[in-house]
Amino acid sequence: MRDAIDAIRRAAAAFEVAPGVALSDRLWFGAGPIGTGEVAAALKRGGQGFLLLFGHEVDDHVVYSARAAPFRIIGGIERASCVSGPFLMLVVCRIDPQGCVEAVRGYAQPVLSGRLLVPVGSSFERDVLNALRMLQEKLDPHGVALAIESVLPEVQGAGCTTLWLKLSDDMRRSEQLEVQVSERSILGGATESAFVVTPAERGDGSFIAWLEDRIALPRDSIVSPKS
Repeated sequence: MRDAIDAIRRAAAAFEVAPGVALSDRLWFGAGPIGTGEVAAALKRGGQGFLLLFGHEVDDHVVYSARAAPFRIIGGIERASCVSGPFLMLVVCRIDPQGCVEAVRGYAQPVLSGRLLVPVGSSFERDVLNALRMLQEKLDPHGVALAIESVLPEVQGAGCTTLWLKLSDDMRRSEQLEVQVSERSILGGATESAFVVTPAERGDGSFIAWLEDRIALPRDSIVSPKS
């Protein structure tokens, strides 16, 4: 998670929340900086701030984590109700008239895991990404590197996510494959370099069979259809 947090911090430095105030100067990770007074000190200079919290579960107003106390957000939490945790939470904060920090509203973005803060649009997409992560590990002893790039959809809730799979090996072979992850589509299937994976193709093994064919490794050396 540390690498992901560092990447978010670097990206935040390119945005301003007010003239001359970088987002990275008003962005904190975890609730600890509220307790130390760091958040209040910054917000008393004006404007609002933002917390990033990791949560295993959320309800309408509370973030729950196995490693921290429940965190309450007075204005409620927006989330995709059909997707389970874990979540990366973005929380908007302000100073109240008494000089205390208030968490006024939050947005819960489902992510792949606590180690990999990759946004996911559905539990099915998380399942496909976890299968591909297993594939990465199983390919490594064969000298094949697999990079996975997830492209965020232009419209949230569109129901389809594009994954780019970039393969390379010790023979300097390089190939890029496109995978469309669609939980709602009734039409899956493949071309030479692209595959639309739906729950049907994930369940019957055709998606894994297509990957095996493209990677050209024995079936038993990769991953079982149900894994």
